[in-house]
Formats: sequence, C-alpha cells, structure tokens
Amino acid sequence: MSGGITRRQEEVFDFIVAELRDGRRTPTLDEICAHIGLKSRSSAHYLVAHLIEAGRLRREGTRDLEIVGGAEDHLRAVLAALDRTSAAGLVAVRQAKAFVEGARRWPAARVPYAGAEDASANRLSF
Repeated sequence: MSGGITRRQEEVFDFIVAELRDGRRTPTLDEICAHIGLKSRSSAHYLVAHLIEAGRLRREGTRDLEIVGGAEDHLRAVLAALDRTSAAGLVAVRQAKAFVEGARRWPAARVPYAGAEDASANRLSF
C-alpha cells in the first residue's frame, strides 16, 4: 500500500495502468471486477472514484481515465517551462515534445550536445 490508498485500490490502479501502458483502452467496471475478483460493479466504481479523488487518476471524457503524476506528466511540465525560455529550440527539447505528442519512440538519430545542429559541434577539443 502506498500514497494513501488501500491494497485493493492499489490492485485496481496497477491493473488500469497495465492496460493503458499496453495500448488498450481504460478497462470497464466489469473487466475490473473480473480481474480483481469483485462481485459488484459498484465496488469497482467506488475504488476507481477513490483513485480519482486521491489524485492517482484523472477522468478523460466519459469513460477514459488518464494516469496522473507519471514521468510523462513530469516531462510535459518541464517542456511547458522550457517553452518560455531560449531552450525551446534545442533538438532534444523538440524531440521530447514529439515524444509526448504521440511519437512514443525517440528518433534513432543522435541528439547533439547543447543544441548544436551538426555533429562537428559535439567534438571536444583539448
């Protein structure tokens, strides 16, 4: 148990996270019941509602849920702060924006240091 939620709520949260990370939609209350071994949809609804109230999940539309406070949320916050600076044009920042906007894979190209646009700027000279 962690973060002010019960063991059962943690099980539901872990199940929802696994489904979302595997690219599936938010599980239905019936799917949650079947996975956790609950007999009542109202019990599943209560557990999900508590996770939303606890700030672990956020409702997105009528059915979908979104994980709150993960690394991706942190990255979005950092990128929003960088938008207001001169760092917004750096290659690494642009690639990170592409990642959170849906690319979900980092480009294979090497990221230059300090925003340098060509590989020669990456060489160290002594």
